[in-house]
Amino acid sequence: MRTFDHVDNKLFEAQFFIEQMENSKNELFAMRCFFSAFVSSVRSVTFAMQASMKGVDGFEKWYAEIQAELRNSPIARFFHECRTDDQKIGFNHIVGGFFSDTGVEFWFGEPEPGRYKFVPETDVLTTCKMHMRTTCAIVDKAYNDFGLEIDPDQIYTPDGLKQKSWSLEDVEEYLGYPRGWTDVEWQKGNKYEHRLAALVRNIPRSHVKPLLVKYLERELKYPIGPFRVRSD
Repeated sequence: MRTFDHVDNKLFEAQFFIEQMENSKNELFAMRCFFSAFVSSVRSVTFAMQASMKGVDGFEKWYAEIQAELRNSPIARFFHECRTDDQKIGFNHIVGGFFSDTGVEFWFGEPEPGRYKFVPETDVLTTCKMHMRTTCAIVDKAYNDFGLEIDPDQIYTPDGLKQKSWSLEDVEEYLGYPRGWTDVEWQKGNKYEHRLAALVRNIPRSHVKPLLVKYLERELKYPIGPFRVRSD
């Protein structure tokens, strides 16, 4: 399977365009450009997820349930239509705005009356953040349900390696080291944990979790991890 980093990177990309909209919210042209980019990036999160998780046991059924939830979400459906019409007919859904106490608030429109079943009544930036929260929830659920396939913070722990039937020598070999490379005398503490900690320092971690916390507004709790060496 492909790395799940592609999913994280697309989520960071979508967040970047939200930040650009926040910084350009008084300029209609800039807002429209960054909205178009956001719509493409946020949709690519689930495309990247499908590519990354292809062949993983249980993913197809899991994702079918996610798709059903998205189809039943008026905002998610609207963003799907935004991306389609932006790319296929060139229509940008930000049609205007008005001044408020905090600056200019921009609003959505449609190419012709009645094209969409639902058009958000909230302003553009607020609606984008609502959809970003939905997307972050999907990524969070993937980390929770498929952590042993995609999350280094869960895989490279004593429990994670045990569940995957991996030894420390397997991890050493994966990283390009000779098997038994860390099997040396340690001055104190749990030898297994110190060996694992030495290897973990060479494994790229997932950096997207603070962004998930930002949008979900709660602590992330996954079945395994994170791993820390005990101070004994």
